[in-house]
Amino acid sequence: MFEGKGIDTNDTLGLASVVVDIANDTVPALGQSGYEKIMPINPGQSDYVLIVMAGYNHGVEPIPLRLYVGKKGIDANNQKVDQNGSASQRDKFLARNGLLYGKIYGMALKNHDFAKLGIRKIDTSEKVLDTYQANPHAPDHFEVKFVPTSYQWKGWD
Repeated sequence: MFEGKGIDTNDTLGLASVVVDIANDTVPALGQSGYEKIMPINPGQSDYVLIVMAGYNHGVEPIPLRLYVGKKGIDANNQKVDQNGSASQRDKFLARNGLLYGKIYGMALKNHDFAKLGIRKIDTSEKVLDTYQANPHAPDHFEVKFVPTSYQWKGWD
């Protein structure tokens, strides 16, 4: 996401997004990135988990809202995990919580729709979300798309 921006992300110390199962292991279920602010929300579907992911944006604006959508009960190969079978306790735990099979999605808004939110100029050096949030007349409903990132957990090997 920072390609061509002149930003060296290796200069940033980020905390890896991990899931901690104290009895069995700590695992990098959501990829290696600096998502310091992770909040689960109700997806309205019992077969999925939905997590809002926020972290470093290196001053790049507007930073998209990022969501992790995971499918419960499934392994990294999109196969059902038998909770009574031979899978490790770690994998059973992660599968139950939708963290073995999922994707991170970024929110995308068409450029011409920014004006409807009160953002007249898209300036990547400005905090355009602050402009939207400070406008009491900005709409609270608008159409966006969530586009999947290229990251996909591929398992332990």
